[in-house]
Amino acid sequence: MVKFIKVNGIASREVLIIPTKNMMQISTSDTTQTIVRYKTSNADINILVITHAAMSSASSTDMTDWVTKQFIAAGQQPWSQPMYNVQASDAPYLISNIQVN
Repeated sequence: MVKFIKVNGIASREVLIIPTKNMMQISTSDTTQTIVRYKTSNADINILVITHAAMSSASSTDMTDWVTKQFIAAGQQPWSQPMYNVQASDAPYLISNIQVN
């Protein structure tokens, strides 16, 4: 099933429907990695691999929740302020590496 985001309040009074399938997926692969896939379900391209201190369980949502909040906050910044700074020390687990593929 493909989910959609419906955007209201467009000046032309049209409604923009954005398909969200493969737009972004944030998941935990194991206790020490959180993966962000964007625009693809491919495991080799368009992914960020965040390596961090071990969580208590691979099913913990602490890191996925934190990453999701950062993306939401960045998306709410005005276009005149394109930079959104994130402090790694705010993460629930110590981040040791971020790899972009």
